Amino acid sequence: MTIEIKNRFTGAVIFTYDGADLSGANLSGANLSGANLSGAKLSGVDLYGANLSGANLSGANLSGADLSRAKLSGANLYGISLTKNPLVITGLSWWILITEDHMKIGCQVHTHDQWESFTDDEISKMDSKALSFWDTWKTPLLTICKSHKGDIK
Repeated sequence: MTIEIKNRFTGAVIFTYDGADLSGANLSGANLSGANLSGAKLSGVDLYGANLSGANLSGANLSGADLSRAKLSGANLYGISLTKNPLVITGLSWWILITEDHMKIGCQVHTHDQWESFTDDEISKMDSKALSFWDTWKTPLLTICKSHKGDIK
């Protein structure tokens, strides 16, 4: 099955997908609304401003992907159905994605409550640098999670 990805403004075909690895592709401004991209290799893909509303991204490798201004409402991301756009934080040791109920740090996806209740031992088993990172960023990240969920007005 071939999928054509079109620029949402011009309708021009900017990429054709036939099961190939999309790593590093420039899909900025693409309309991927409703696309099934589960399991796709999207590492380093430029999705700036792309419309991913309703897309199935479960199992997709999005490490290093630019999701700035991407529309993700209604998308299925890492098995999480999104009702509003997630927050994406880059520039730290790991890429961070925050939804209403979940936070993904690197490859770890857990609910906000799970992140809040993890012990130092559990965090340190995630990665050799995880505890140092978590000691520095736990409070600000959990505050952002609460704000994004709407628990902080």
